[in-house]
Parts: sequence; structure tokens; C-alpha cells
Amino acid sequence: MPAMHPMSSFLSRLSPLTRSPLRNGRSLQTTALVLALSTLTACGSFQRTPRYAGDVVATDASQVTRCTFLGDLRSSSGLTGLFAPKGVDNIKQDLLQQADSLEATHVVWDQAAANLDNTSLSGKAYRCPAAANHSRR
Repeated sequence: MPAMHPMSSFLSRLSPLTRSPLRNGRSLQTTALVLALSTLTACGSFQRTPRYAGDVVATDASQVTRCTFLGDLRSSSGLTGLFAPKGVDNIKQDLLQQADSLEATHVVWDQAAANLDNTSLSGKAYRCPAAANHSRR
């Protein structure tokens, strides 16, 4: 007997009503599957992270050579796959808030990593002398 796909097994347990045919040969089973996948897709787009509105600036390592290193920043998001870019953006907003609480003026991002479980990002927080003269919020 051929192996059954896990989703097929799940759908086969749905009530007989969901397997009744609709017009054009479609079944409610197919409709239920499409609805479930659409719901999962929509859930990823509703994760909202407030936009950072402070003074910390993202830059590259060459711009912080005369700055004081304040600490490492790390965070992760459950958004992966097609939603990884949104996950990285959410992480950056969170890490900018963390850098601000350290009184950093600049952050340098490391390469983001996306795997099956999560998307993660790390960076380094710096306080730079020229920027420290500006008023902070």
C-alpha cells in the first residue's frame, strides 16, 4: 500500500460532509485545504512590530572604527521561508530598540540566518563621538 501524504490523512479524517462534491467537480475537501493554506499564509502577514523611531543608525563596520563598542545584539523571529524578509525587518526593529536602550548611536548588522524553525539576526551596538553630541530622545 503506498504511503499516504500527511495532509491527505488529515483531510480523510474530516467529516463526510467535507468530501461531498461541489459544482465543477471540486470537493469541499479541496476547498478546505485551500482555505487552510490561505489562513496560514495570512497569519504570517499580520505579525506587526512597531517601527523604530529613535536616533540609532544602521551602518557598516568601516564607519564605527572610532566608536565605543557597547554590546552584541541578537534576536529571532518565527517567520521563515517566504516570510523571512518580514522576520528580518521585525528583528531589526526590535534590535534598534535594544541598541537605543544601551544609548548606542550606531549598529552594524551581521548576516541574517533563516532556517526551518526561525529567522535570526545579530549585530553590534556602538556609541560614536560625533553622533553623541546630538540630542537624544
